[in-house]
Amino acid sequence: MRMLRDLRESTKVLILLEIVENTPKNLLSISSKIGITVQGTSEYIRTMRNEGLVKKIGGEYRATKKGVDLLQERMVELKDFVETSMKQLEIVDVCGAIAGDDIEKDDEVGLFMEDGTLVAYSGKESPSTGYAMFDARKGEDVAVRDLTGMVSLRPGKITVLQLPSAQEGGTRAISLEEVRKSLKGIEFGKLAVTDAVSSSLARALDMKVDFDFAPLASSVEASLLGLNVLIMASRDEIPTVVTRLESENSKLEDPIPYEVKALG
Repeated sequence: MRMLRDLRESTKVLILLEIVENTPKNLLSISSKIGITVQGTSEYIRTMRNEGLVKKIGGEYRATKKGVDLLQERMVELKDFVETSMKQLEIVDVCGAIAGDDIEKDDEVGLFMEDGTLVAYSGKESPSTGYAMFDARKGEDVAVRDLTGMVSLRPGKITVLQLPSAQEGGTRAISLEEVRKSLKGIEFGKLAVTDAVSSSLARALDMKVDFDFAPLASSVEASLLGLNVLIMASRDEIPTVVTRLESENSKLEDPIPYEVKALG
């Protein structure tokens, strides 16, 4: 976001905005509105006139078409940046949670993420708190208002178990005992399968599959809710899986920990 990083650029935009909104007649009125000295304003105006962004007509400062275009462009960039940031922060005033114990209306509650579910406890200290809008018994849903803070949450680990490809024999090339041995060292709460080989293996092991449609997107979402995920994928699917995880991590401040593990 160039405008927020570049002081000169943001000052130009503020001057253009003041000129478009109020068509000022002198530098003092501009400088008082944007909070810089008259001398500083004069230097900016001189530069902006040379760049073809502003001009003076009949004693009034006016933005040129080029200046208006620049202003609109920067405003759209700022709007998109703010909207994207708000979505990422998930700023809300009210949320739904599961009551972790019996809660009465207007109780202050602490919010916790447990196994991917938001849980509220009456009077329990938490980085994120709010107030119950209704009475709720343990296990019932409850609306929480006046939220403050953020729920303490770290991404869960994704383990990718590499299997032979269909061309290499698929499940025919796998020892179920070897797979069971490999699984003993992996902690996971959700299982994703990506192809026919991994689906067949899950059935052979009588394992419950949680994500078979959109498995990568679902695995990422589960990880961001704090769940550990096991993705079973044949060898030719591994590059796709790793590329997706790296792409997601490039957008995250707290990246998803992941490991590709071979059988054995």
